[in-house]
Amino acid sequence: MSFKTYEQQQGAIAAAAEENAKKDCIAQVYAKFPLIVQCEAAAKMILEIIARFAGHDVVPSLDLFLSALDENPDAMSMLATRSQKVTHRQLMEQIIDLLRAKGKGHDEFSLRNEQRKLTMMSVSDLRARLATLQANAKMAAAPLSEHYKALEDSRINYGSPQMPKEVYQDGKLISLDAATIRNMHPFEIKRLIRIYGSDQVNARLRGE
Repeated sequence: MSFKTYEQQQGAIAAAAEENAKKDCIAQVYAKFPLIVQCEAAAKMILEIIARFAGHDVVPSLDLFLSALDENPDAMSMLATRSQKVTHRQLMEQIIDLLRAKGKGHDEFSLRNEQRKLTMMSVSDLRARLATLQANAKMAAAPLSEHYKALEDSRINYGSPQMPKEVYQDGKLISLDAATIRNMHPFEIKRLIRIYGSDQVNARLRGE
């Protein structure tokens, strides 16, 4: 993809950073609450719970989600969950099926041994194992061009400058704290992400 102007390029970078922040937030919520049914509806609801609490202009994060639950514990009921026993069994089945289809050097004997090991793992550990296997399988199947693109995307925010505690705006010195960022126009938030990277903006929203 080529960009006609610098502004288009920077807009695309900011949009990608915002999308990555959403994906990171959803993944962290799933890791924190492993019994949530992971689906598109759940992902949208996680972002909606955060937006209802902090506004649609904020960069979503696990801390904001937890704060939203502190304010309204009933919000968790809007997310579908499964029992730990059912979730554990389904994750084991997915892992074994993936190893059978994609795993190298596995036969029925080694798969039975693998299954015995999986029974001792927690739901969170099973999710992590499944995610790793899925990522490895996707990477192995991807053409070389996608490997280069992933490497290039990972460099977008490399070398971002340190985000200051205060900045001058309209001749006044203002604090770049969580409250100030949450009240910013979406364009200004995207600009912060473009300059300093989503990790630093999220950290500031967490009060770090």
